[in-house]
Amino acid sequence: MNLKGTSWQKVFEMTQNSFKRSPIYLYWDKLPIKEVKFQVRRPYNKDDFIIFNGKGTNSTSWFQKDKIIEISNKEWVALNLTFNEKDPYFSIEWEVQSQGKRFHAARKEGSHKEFDISVKNEDDSVFASYEALVISVIFMSEKSCPTIRCALNVVLIGVVCSLTDDIGIKELFYIGYIFYIYHLLKIKENVIQKRYKPYTINLWQDHCEILALNSEQQQLFFMSCLVCLNCN
Repeated sequence: MNLKGTSWQKVFEMTQNSFKRSPIYLYWDKLPIKEVKFQVRRPYNKDDFIIFNGKGTNSTSWFQKDKIIEISNKEWVALNLTFNEKDPYFSIEWEVQSQGKRFHAARKEGSHKEFDISVKNEDDSVFASYEALVISVIFMSEKSCPTIRCALNVVLIGVVCSLTDDIGIKELFYIGYIFYIYHLLKIKENVIQKRYKPYTINLWQDHCEILALNSEQQQLFFMSCLVCLNCN
């Protein structure tokens, strides 16, 4: 993960025979996302893309007409956007030189492994076909959001600890977390104490108390910490 807001981080990738999601998708609304790039690729041609405002969005709410910042093809006017994250399914209705077009990215009917990524005319004939759809995000810079690095590491800690029952691994990650809290207390002591008093009194005592929580409580704890440490 790039934490300085200088490069795009892939979240979704759909090709003609695969669909993948990164862990960023699971924590979208907890991360300081600045912009989202919706990019389609085709051989021997420049990529088409749309840039969306990603601030304050979740994994689906960014895909809206009123959040569009830039469209690569100035002649294309977006009318309606639809995103079903379970299928997955993406659709954009366009107006191109007074003609209706529809971008469509979804599983082919009757197939679980093949996907159709194309723009179609009003009569459903294919106007353009693409080999891949890639959705990426870029984070706010640390200058504008000084707690990004810590917030993302808290997410990593939460993910790792939820996936293992090895107490040694859990302790290693919790100790790392304690040191993050220790340094943040020097900078944001008042904020953290107001929002999460039980975990700012004695760091090593907290460490033992956290280990005693069950997995569901641990996940709730880390989500609370993430909210606490995220941008204000």
